[in-house]
Amino acid sequence: MKSFFIALIFCLALNFSFGQSFPDTTKKTVIKPDRDLVFTRAEIMPEFKFGLPSLADSIKQDLLKTASEFSPAEIYFVLLINRSGDVTNVQIPNDNYYPKSDQVKKFLLTTSGMWLPAKQNGHIVSCYKKLFFVFSEHDLKIENN
Repeated sequence: MKSFFIALIFCLALNFSFGQSFPDTTKKTVIKPDRDLVFTRAEIMPEFKFGLPSLADSIKQDLLKTASEFSPAEIYFVLLINRSGDVTNVQIPNDNYYPKSDQVKKFLLTTSGMWLPAKQNGHIVSCYKKLFFVFSEHDLKIENN
C-alpha cells in the first residue's frame, strides 16, 4: 500500500509539471491577403502614376472634344483597381445623373495600367479608389476621398 501512494504522488507531480507550458509570444503572425480579396482601405492607396492634376487635364481635354463647357456638378466615382494597376470597374455610387458621366467612365477605363496598385502589409492588393469630381463651367478638379 505504501508503494501505491508513492507511485500516485509521483504521477500527480509529473502531471502538474507537464501542464505548465506557456505560448511563445515573441513570434508575430502576419496574415497574407487573399488574392481575390478587395480592400476598401489599404495602408498605401492606389495612385495615378502621373498625378491627379494630369488625370483631370486629360479628362477635361477629352470632354471638351464634344462640348465647349461643362454644367456644374459634384460627382463621386469609385474605381476598382486590381493588383496589376488596371481599372476593372467604375461606379457612381450616389446615382447622380450627369450628362458626361458615361464618357468619364469610358475614359477612366482607358487609364488601365496607369495606376500604382495598393499595398497592404507589403503585399500588392486590389483596392477601391474614390475620386470626387468637381465640374465647373470651364474647369474640372479631382480630389481624393
